[in-house]
Amino acid sequence: TNKFFPSSFFLVAIFLVLALSSPPALSTMAAFRLGDFKASVRRPPDVQRDARRTDMRANAKEKRSQLLSLKRLRPERERFPRSIKAAAEHLETQAATDAAGDVAQQQLREIVVSLMRSDGQYDYRDLNALLGQGVMRIKDFLDMPKSIELLQRGLATPAHQLPACWCVGNVAAGLPMHTQASLPVTPYLINFLSSSSPLLQDTAAWALGNIAGDGPACRDTVVAQGCVPPLNSLLQTSDSPQALASAAFALSNIARGEGAPTQLLLDVGVISSLHRVLTQAQDHPTVAAECCWLLSNLTDCNDVARTAVVHNGLVSPVAFHFVSNVRLACFSSEAVTPSLRTLGHLACGPDEYADVCLSQSDILPALYACLTSSLEHLQLEAAWVCSNLAAGRREHAAALLSAGLAAGALPLLGKAPKFQSEAAEFLLSLGDHGMEELQALLSLGTLTAFGRLLSSVDEDIVRLALQFVELVCRTKSLGQPLQMELWDCSELVDDLQSVASFHDSQDTQAMAGDVLRVYFLDQDGE
Repeated sequence: TNKFFPSSFFLVAIFLVLALSSPPALSTMAAFRLGDFKASVRRPPDVQRDARRTDMRANAKEKRSQLLSLKRLRPERERFPRSIKAAAEHLETQAATDAAGDVAQQQLREIVVSLMRSDGQYDYRDLNALLGQGVMRIKDFLDMPKSIELLQRGLATPAHQLPACWCVGNVAAGLPMHTQASLPVTPYLINFLSSSSPLLQDTAAWALGNIAGDGPACRDTVVAQGCVPPLNSLLQTSDSPQALASAAFALSNIARGEGAPTQLLLDVGVISSLHRVLTQAQDHPTVAAECCWLLSNLTDCNDVARTAVVHNGLVSPVAFHFVSNVRLACFSSEAVTPSLRTLGHLACGPDEYADVCLSQSDILPALYACLTSSLEHLQLEAAWVCSNLAAGRREHAAALLSAGLAAGALPLLGKAPKFQSEAAEFLLSLGDHGMEELQALLSLGTLTAFGRLLSSVDEDIVRLALQFVELVCRTKSLGQPLQMELWDCSELVDDLQSVASFHDSQDTQAMAGDVLRVYFLDQDGE
């Protein structure tokens, strides 16, 4: 018996420690405390909204990914060499695919040799047809000796400039090593931006956009070579929709990411150039979309750019583009996202900017259409924009509630964590404004929906749910006449106990424990 005494004593000690540290047993139908209570575990509403807005600014780039590729191939299908067309029509097995690749590789060698000899059998359009097939053909081409010199020769020859420029654009659309290999020819591309040929201007701007889209190093190289002023001049003067779209695409990639030369873009007059293009691009949705992507990148975490956009009257054409696309019977994420994201970035700024956004015609019905659409990406984007707007003035929250956006966001709480997070942030921002807004949310059944989130495996989701529960409890304990939805208090208490006792995060445990002790324990601590 004695040899088991130490371990038995140890077990008893562990039991006592757990008993003393565990939350006291709670009444299954415990009432809210209406008397004295401890300081709230949640920050004051104004401080909370400001902190959330700061987080939105800091994390804007991480929270959403660009729908459009930073680089784009342009296949020239009508110029496929005849042997490649024949092979491609019979790709039914892997063996056939491999055979077609061998045919293409052999054809590529013949084209390069012919171009080197200038024998006239092939031209740069044939080369471009193969490069447009993708990374493998680009790699095969660059593995050949003097391949870049061959492109330089074409760029220097007026008769071959356009197809050679097209070749460069497709090479730059490949892997980073392929893009970097194309850097020696960028002076030609910049020079072509001032060409009298709109098609050559378009192709050069597209190629520069692919190079800038590779990353900060390539972007900074083309900026240092002076590509920004002629690209902006293209926006100011061109009447070609294709050239305008490509110039905006290139400038958008230049404006993207850390260290982007935003001030340079503002100094050369990009904002006024975009105003010209957007107000005239109503019949060219692709041009407007590219311009909105540029505005989105400019206004991402940049207050100076936001101010310039608002003060130069660009909110109206952006909102028009957004609403017009949403009104289409089959609107797409690609068409709607750039303008929607620009509006979201503007709403991250001062409340006056949100005033301007909300004053635009039909903006809230369009947001509701996105929030309730079948396109999940647009649901996320719209919830994020609504959250930014709700973090502003109280009248902003009232407008969002009146337009039914809270009801539209509520089903997102039952989806995957990324949807739950965006919707919870939005609804919390609304509820923070006061008793009227919170009552409007409770009438929709939000307390039950947030209560279910307490069992989430995502820590951030659980903390958002705790914040909403605490907000309701705090408002109720202050004697506010909240009309609660019918719900089982015992289920909520059980969920809070579970978080307070078993959650992986000690901070989250403590947060749940504070809510229990402040609002659900009676005067005897039971």
